[in-house]
Order: sequence, then C-alpha cells, then structure tokens
Amino acid sequence: MPEPNPCCILQDIKTEEFENPIVIPKDEATLPETQENFQDSHETRCPIIKPCVCTEPEVLIPRPIVLPPDPLGPAKEPVPLDYWTPLAGLTGTRPAVDNFSISRYSPAEGRLHNKSLFENSETSIENAALAAFNARRYMHRIYIETDKNQLSSDIKLSERAGLIFRWKTELDLSIADTIKEISLIQEERKRIIRCLHAVQMVHAIATDVKHARCSRMEFDLILDEVDEEVIKELKLSAEIQILYNKYVDQLMSQLQELKDSKQKLEIDRSNKLDSYEIDTTCRGLKSDSEIVIWKPGSARIPPDQSSPYDYERYTKEGLVQADNVLERSRILRNNLYNIYEKAIRDLRIQADRIELALANKIELTVQIIQRLENELIRCLRKLADTEFLVDQMRTALKRLDGAMKCAQTRLDMRLKRAGVESCRDAVQAELIEEVKILSKNISDMLEQIKSADDSTIDLVKARRDIETEIIVKKKSLCVDRDRCQLIRSFYPTVQTLAGYC
Repeated sequence: MPEPNPCCILQDIKTEEFENPIVIPKDEATLPETQENFQDSHETRCPIIKPCVCTEPEVLIPRPIVLPPDPLGPAKEPVPLDYWTPLAGLTGTRPAVDNFSISRYSPAEGRLHNKSLFENSETSIENAALAAFNARRYMHRIYIETDKNQLSSDIKLSERAGLIFRWKTELDLSIADTIKEISLIQEERKRIIRCLHAVQMVHAIATDVKHARCSRMEFDLILDEVDEEVIKELKLSAEIQILYNKYVDQLMSQLQELKDSKQKLEIDRSNKLDSYEIDTTCRGLKSDSEIVIWKPGSARIPPDQSSPYDYERYTKEGLVQADNVLERSRILRNNLYNIYEKAIRDLRIQADRIELALANKIELTVQIIQRLENELIRCLRKLADTEFLVDQMRTALKRLDGAMKCAQTRLDMRLKRAGVESCRDAVQAELIEEVKILSKNISDMLEQIKSADDSTIDLVKARRDIETEIIVKKKSLCVDRDRCQLIRSFYPTVQTLAGYC
C-alpha cells in the first residue's frame, strides 16, 4: 500500500471530533490580530495553502512555534474566538465548533506532532534492535559455553566408552576363543564317539569276514594269509576301543571346565556391554533429544562403586584364567590328533592288506558313478539357471506392459485435444515411435522366452538320461560283488575313521 504524501496530509487536516469539547484556560495568552501580523502572516505562510502537486514524498521540517500547545483536558471556560490569529482563518485551521467536537491545532503544531511521532517510533525501534542484539549475543555466548561443557562431557564419555569397549573386545575375543574351544571339544567328543563307532564297525566286519571264511569246505578251510590279517585286525580294533573310551572321559571333564570359565567371562562381558551401551547412549544424547527428562537425584556417587584398579584387576584375572583353561584344552586336542593319526594309519594299512585284491573293480565302478553324479549336478544347475532366466524374462515382459499402457494412454489422451490443439507435434511422433519400439522389444523377448523354454526341455531330457545311467551302473556294481566283497564294502572310509562323518 503506497505511503501518503505528507504535504497533502498537512493541507487536508480536518476537524477531529471528541465527545467533550476542549477549551483553553483563562491565563493562556492570545496573539493580537493586528494589521501587521496579518500582513506578515499572509506574506510568509500563505503559500502553504497552495495545492500540493508533488509526486514523491518530501521531508517537511516543522517551523518554530511561538506559543506552546495548550494542555489537553476539560476546560473551565469556553475558548474565545479572538484567541485565533488571522492566519488561522486564511489557512483553514480555524476551529469548527458544533455540538460535539472542536479542532484547535494549527498546521505547525500538526507538523511538530508528526515529527515527534516519527522520532519516538525511531527511538523505540533502535532500542528494540539494541535489546535484540544484546539478547542474541548473550544467547550466543551461553550456547557456546553450554556446547563447550557438553563437548567436554562427550569427550570424557567417549574415552570411557573406548576403555570399556577395549576390555569388552578382549572379553569378546576370549569368549569367542572359549566358545570356539568348547565347540572344538564338543566336536572332538562327537568325533571320538564316531571314531569309536567306526572302530566297532571294523571289528564287526572283521568278525563277519572270519565267520564267512569259516564256511569254506574241506581243503579250502586253511589258515591262510587272509585269515592271519583278519585276526590281526581284530586285536588292533580292540586295543583302539579301550584307548578311545579313556579319552572320552577326559574330554567330558575338560568341557565342564571350559563352560565354567565361559560363564564367568560372559557375566563380566554382559556387565561391560550394559555399561558400554549406557555410555554410548549418553554420548549420543543432545539437548534436543527426545528421551531426555528431568532426573533430580542423579547427581550422586553410589557407595558400592568399584575403583578403577579393582575394575582392571577383576577383568585381567578372568582373562588369565580363561587363557590357562584354553591352553590345557589345546594340549588335549593335540594329543587326540596324534592318536587319531596313528590309529587311522594302522587301521587303514591293515584294511588295505585285506582289500587289495577286491578294490580294483569297485574303484573303477565308483569312479564312473562319481563322474555321472557330477555331470548330473552340472545339468541340474544349468536347468535351474535356465528356469530362473525364463522367470526373469517373463517378469521383465510384464514390466514392459506398464510402459506400453502408459504410452498408449498418453496417445489416447492427446487424441482428445480439440480444434487446432490436436497438433501433429514432435511429442506425438515420439510417443508413436515409443509404442513401435516397445512392440518390437516385446516380440523379441517372446522369442527369447520360447528359445529358453526349448533349452529347458532339452535339459530335462538330459537329466533323465543321466539318472537312468547312474541307476544302471549302481546295479552293475552290486552284481559284481560276492559275499565277501559285499561285507568288505561296508568298511569305514578314512573320513569315517577320522570321525568326520
């Protein structure tokens, strides 16, 4: 909204209305209305009544007033008309008196009032700006000091959290080593039990072979080299069973010791984890965090808190004890490895002496079966990859439907333009070309899907042929064995003797 022209405002001053008329006190002096004053006032002030033709705001400097303005308020007597000078009649500021209001201010008084109003406003604005500047500066200083203190607390919390994290990390490593060692001991216990079962199987196979050879008739029922090796295998398997049973008891005792050590470390680690989470949470808290609340009684030191020395000593003692237990467990496992190696070597050598004449044909047939199984795995993998590719292509084809619908919808909506707006512009050509390209891509993708489906059918046929061939080979392997070969075929492998399966 444009600001009014001050010149026009001062020339168009009208009489203000008040409920109670304002009068001048008796002792107020009045200007004599003489001919000289009239002429002087007419020569000096008459140009003010000229019409205002200025187009831009001007700054008016109020002229000095001879008499001060009368005080406002109810007057005891009416104001006489000769109070006003002839200039008041010429300038149009002579008071208009009616039943409700009276105006008695001259233009100079109005200008002085305006100047005072602007000066007071400017002073108030400057005072407000100064107060705002001081408040912002004080808030800035307070914020800097608060941020400094908070940063110092954050640094100390970070250092403490780092110390806790270091000990927690060492405890985690020790617990991980203990858990790993417990897992290894458990695996060793399971392994030695599996080895014990495997040795019992070896003993049973040797007994069955001996009984089977006892069915030989007449001159074939002799104590030959095979019988002597079978008897040696029976004695060897019996000795190994006694040794394995002894180490099973030792493993159970060592496992219990590791669990006790792990429990102590986990308790300490759990306490440190809680402390670390508390300190990291405190480190992440800010003044504007959502979870901060008033806690009046939190600034205190509990009597049951430990000292830093006790804190470190307790943690170190648990770590040293865990290391000692781990060392004993590793020694036990190393001893078991040596026993496994020696027992497996002796059993395998004795088995090779018995099975040397029976292994050639079986080995050849097993190799053929293994190659066919590998080929079947390759075929199945390729079949799965092809089916997955077909699914991806069908999904991609469905996604192209949305693009085609979008392009066709745009073309259909643009066909509804009326009159000259239905223009064959570049957008129309681009949309038509987009529909053509999409149609071509969809057709090509359908061809690729058909080709992939044909490949899938061929892979299914190849898989069926390979599976049939594997069944035939396994049947041939069973036919080639006689009774003794069948019994010896159940002899445990090296992995089974080692306890891995």
